[in-house]
Amino acid sequence: MERAARITAHLQPAHASNPAPENPPVVQLDEEGLPPQPFLKQCADKLGGVFIVQTPSGKQRVIATDPSLAEMLFYPDEDNLSRMDAMRQFNSRAFGWRGGGMPDPKVMDDIRRCLLPKHAEPFAMAVGRDLVDFFSDWPNHGEKDLFDACHGTLYPVSTILFGPEFAPENCPHLKQAVVDFDSEVAKSIYQVKLDNPELHAAGRQSLITAFEKALENGCNTKQDCPLGQAVYGPNKVPGRWGKYGISNVWAAQGNTIPATFWTIAYILSNPVWKHTVVQEVRTHFQGQPNLEGEFDVSKLKSLDACFKEALRIKGTGAEFRIVLKDHVIHSETTGRSFQLRKGQDLYNSSYFTHHDEKLWERPEEFIPERWTSKRETPLPEYAYMPWGAGLHVCAGRYLARLEIVIFVALLLRDFDCELAAPLPGTVWENAIGVVRPNAKLPINFKRVSS
Repeated sequence: MERAARITAHLQPAHASNPAPENPPVVQLDEEGLPPQPFLKQCADKLGGVFIVQTPSGKQRVIATDPSLAEMLFYPDEDNLSRMDAMRQFNSRAFGWRGGGMPDPKVMDDIRRCLLPKHAEPFAMAVGRDLVDFFSDWPNHGEKDLFDACHGTLYPVSTILFGPEFAPENCPHLKQAVVDFDSEVAKSIYQVKLDNPELHAAGRQSLITAFEKALENGCNTKQDCPLGQAVYGPNKVPGRWGKYGISNVWAAQGNTIPATFWTIAYILSNPVWKHTVVQEVRTHFQGQPNLEGEFDVSKLKSLDACFKEALRIKGTGAEFRIVLKDHVIHSETTGRSFQLRKGQDLYNSSYFTHHDEKLWERPEEFIPERWTSKRETPLPEYAYMPWGAGLHVCAGRYLARLEIVIFVALLLRDFDCELAAPLPGTVWENAIGVVRPNAKLPINFKRVSS
C-alpha cells in the first residue's frame, strides 16, 4: 500500500479562510496511477479536502474529499463537470470498450427499472432458493476458503439476471473468468501497473465469449433474461455486442462477493456479535423459505447491522468526473476556493467519509452497535453511502442486500462456523467498490443437527 510521494514545496498553506481562488496542493507521485484510498486519506488529513495527485507523466487527478463538495459530485453541472465522459473513460479502461461503450444513455434507465425493488425481491427469492440447494450440497463438516465459498451466489444471480445460458452446466468457466477479471480490474481503471495483465485480459475475453455465445442464442429475446433485455432490448442483436454485457455480469458479482465475505468474517471474528447473529437467525429464520418459496429477513436486525458496518469499513465506492473547462469550486467547509483546469480528473470515494474520525468513533473498528442504537446527532448527508448517492446510485443495491443477507443467514443457521486463521488484510490498490481480501481465510464448519 505504501507509495513513494512528496508534496511540492511551493504550496499555499491551508488557511481556514482564503476567498481568492488558489491552485489545489499537489502531491507528486513516483508511480503512475491512482494511489490507494488509505494513502489518499492521509494526504487529505494533511492538506485538506481538495488536492491534486500528479504522476511522473504529468497526469493530474483532483481528489475532493471535502464533504461540502459532495452535492457537486453527485449532481454535476455537465457544462463544467462531466459524469458521462468519466463513465466512458471508466468503461474504456475497465472493459476495453473503444469510445467508452454503447451510445444510448437510456440503457442505464432501463437497467435501473429492471432492478427496482418490485423486481429485485423476486429475483432475490429465486437466488435464495438456489442457495438452499448450494448449502445442502456441502458435506456435514469440513473446511472451506470463505472467499471461495462466497462465490456461491455467482451462478444463481447470473442465471436469474441473464438466463440459463449462464447456468453452470452451460457456462462452466464463468466463475474462473469473473475471478481472473476481478482480480485487477480496479488497477486497470486507476491506470496502475497490473501484476498479471495476461490473466486479467484472459478473464475479460472469457466473459466476452460467454456473452457472445448467449447473444448468438438469442438470450435477450427471452423473458428469463431480464437484465439482458434491459441492456440490449428484446430483439436479437449481433453476437459481437457481447462485450457490452460483461460490465453487468461483473457488476453483479464484483462487490457482492467481497461484501458477503467481510460480513461473515467480521461476525465470526467477534464472539459477542457472532452469538447474537447466530441466535437471531436460528430463531427468526427457521423454516425459511416458506411454502411459497419466499424468505423474510425483516427480523434480522443484528445481521443487518453487521452487514452495514462491514460495508462501512470495506466499501470504497468511487465517483469520477472530468473537468470540461476551467472553473472555480468553493468549499463551504473551509471557505477556500480552488481553481480546476480543463482535462483534469476529479475523484471521490466513500472511503473518506466512512473512515472520518469526526463522524465515526474508532472508524477502523467493527462496531455494529453504530446501527442498533440511536445516535446523539444524526449522520450528515453523504456520511454513509456504500451504494454511492445521487442520480447514479447503485442500481443493484436492492438485490445485493437481500442476496447477501439470505446467504449469511442460511450459512449461520445451518452450520456452526469457526475461523481457522486471523482476518486477512485488504487489497486497497485494487479497490473500486468493496475491497477484496489479500489472502485466503479458511473456516471450519459443522452442520447443525435438525
